[in-house]
Amino acid sequence: MAQPAALATMYSGRGAELYDRVVQSDRSELREILRTVRRGQDRVLELACGSGRITRPLLAVSASVVAVDNSAALLSLLDERAGGDERLTTVCADLRDWAPGETFDKVVLGTTSISLFDAAERAALFARVRRWLEPGGQFLVTLRVPPTADEAGAYHQVFEDLGLREDFDAAAGMLTSTLIELRDGRPVGEHAVATNLLRHETLLGELGDAGFDVMDELEIDPRTRDARIGDHRLVVAAPRPARGRSPYFEFFLPPRQWGEAEAVGARGTTVDFADGTSAICGISGIWNASLGYGNAAVAEAIDRANRAASALPIFRRGSSYAREAAERLLDLAGTERYASVFYSTSGSAALDAVVKLSRQVAKHERGLRARRVVSLVGSYHGITSSSMALSGAYLFQDVYDVDERLHIKVPHDDPQALEIVMRRFGPEIAAVVVEPVLGSGALPLSDEMLERLFAFRRQHRFLLVADEVATGFYRTGDRFSSGTWAQAADMMVLSKALTNGTCAASAVLVSDRILGVLATHDEIFWHGETQAGSPQSCAAMLATIDEFERLDVASTVRDLAVRLEAGVGEIAAASPRLSASGRGAMWAVHIDGPDGRPVSSDDVYQLVRACRRDGVIVQPSPSAIQIMPAFTMEQSTVDDLLARVDGTIGELLAATS
Repeated sequence: MAQPAALATMYSGRGAELYDRVVQSDRSELREILRTVRRGQDRVLELACGSGRITRPLLAVSASVVAVDNSAALLSLLDERAGGDERLTTVCADLRDWAPGETFDKVVLGTTSISLFDAAERAALFARVRRWLEPGGQFLVTLRVPPTADEAGAYHQVFEDLGLREDFDAAAGMLTSTLIELRDGRPVGEHAVATNLLRHETLLGELGDAGFDVMDELEIDPRTRDARIGDHRLVVAAPRPARGRSPYFEFFLPPRQWGEAEAVGARGTTVDFADGTSAICGISGIWNASLGYGNAAVAEAIDRANRAASALPIFRRGSSYAREAAERLLDLAGTERYASVFYSTSGSAALDAVVKLSRQVAKHERGLRARRVVSLVGSYHGITSSSMALSGAYLFQDVYDVDERLHIKVPHDDPQALEIVMRRFGPEIAAVVVEPVLGSGALPLSDEMLERLFAFRRQHRFLLVADEVATGFYRTGDRFSSGTWAQAADMMVLSKALTNGTCAASAVLVSDRILGVLATHDEIFWHGETQAGSPQSCAAMLATIDEFERLDVASTVRDLAVRLEAGVGEIAAASPRLSASGRGAMWAVHIDGPDGRPVSSDDVYQLVRACRRDGVIVQPSPSAIQIMPAFTMEQSTVDDLLARVDGTIGELLAATS
């Protein structure tokens, strides 16, 4: 920092005592700073905090405050005044070479402390602050406006026994502030500090160079008692949107957040990031990599297919790869249940095919009226047009003018609602599509709901579709969740875990009833994708199934399920605001706010980011987070995962109580 010798006279010993008297009576910038803080939620880092003029008000409204200063004397006063508040951490350090071990929602540099740094020090500090901010975080800086010619050299009577003289060297941009201790009106001691008065345009330029955008600016006219000591400006900045740094869209994030977290590798159950950190993956690549990352057998199978076949589209011809994978899938699911496999490239695309095929079959079996499709409230089936219409979660369908006129949603746990729909629309329904366990919240479908569905299917002859994109391949404990149903579905959709996440692939297993309709009319199903059923994806399917058997995943999942049920249950039992749902290795922790209402999406995303900060990856869900680890995760890692999630949720509850 600039002028270390001068600093010592103002910020230590008697000078620190007098400086503290001045700033404690100064309320400038407090209102402006505090209005930016989300009450009970934000984690705040205050730089150059001094004796806590801003720190203590911040502590009253934020979740926690880390306060840093290089004056042990001033920090001692702050600790004493804070009264041992556990949410406050004070650090005595030189900001030129100090770094925290965590990230924050707000970083505050108040009381014009930016003036303590020279240009090189500011550049280094701004670059580091950018790394210390959470996505969406803000950097708050107070800037002292240089005095006018008339104000330069002015003397202010701060208290009866204390004066302040400010001498400004315009050419050098240096302001020397001197506290003058008085006794009987006469000076008895002086304590000074010299600072670099920064011009407004200089600060904005330096923030821009460091990758910040200025979001807001506020003029402040501070006063110490009745004595004017200069005009100030509060600058609120945020890391610049990543438009210039990210050449591609990152799904489900606004452009300003692109590039903030970049994974560079994954191994086993750990994901590595570009910033040098790593995290336990509690969602197995959005439950794609059920065998963990980097399974050698699957990788080698894909490599062999690449070399031997490269590309064998199944348009108007077959391939041995597609045939072998289909035979294996049908054997697994039961040839008494399913007769053929339709290949696709994603769960979304597969569900589009399901809607089309259901309507095609229904028109042959029951006429043109049967074209409605029923699904569940809160369900997630994808983001292509038909799968968005099918989904019971809000996915901004209105923004994209998705046509939902022929789609009906019923709650997953309300058989009476289902009965009302069937009485009104039964003959018009082409299909009912259900997730055996709702992937958006790990909510199982009840036996009563299934019994009603089977009965209504007999009555109205619609197709029953099991969307097992999330639940297939042991995720809920069984090989296929719908495989335990008393009656088989007419179609089963598979995707996640199908290739251990290595290829864009999905498969729809269809019943003999559906195949029979197409065969009877010798009719084409007009749906196909160039990459569907590729040699690489089919080889990956076969290798993944082999690995499930070699590793005895059926037994492994049972053990994992017991640990997850107990661990997630313990987390939920810690507060009446929490509850757990799930089955097998598919669990969610649901969270209510202090008012008893489910927390908002913003609250969930904040919790997901906090978990990432604490070294674990979880999945956001409506008012919940989901935990679906790889089946190969070691017991000790599972325990570590759950402990970290427990701690992070505990922090959220404490901050919002």
